[in-house]
Amino acid sequence: MDWLRVVLGLISIILLMILFIQTFRFKKEFKEAINDDRSISNIFVNKWDKKLSKGLILGVVAVIFGVIAIFLSY
Repeated sequence: MDWLRVVLGLISIILLMILFIQTFRFKKEFKEAINDDRSISNIFVNKWDKKLSKGLILGVVAVIFGVIAIFLSY
């Protein structure tokens, strides 16, 4: 079971890193969109709405894997 804990922990860490990178990109594009025309276009909103909904699912999965890895360590 030790290898399963390690694998689940690594998957959780990788998913959280992907979320961190995605959040950084969102903040960068958001600042650019605000600086360009002082408003947020519908294209920007639709694009990031899809990406952030995927990010929410990734976050939930990462937390579940992390909790399972913690419980397996006991």
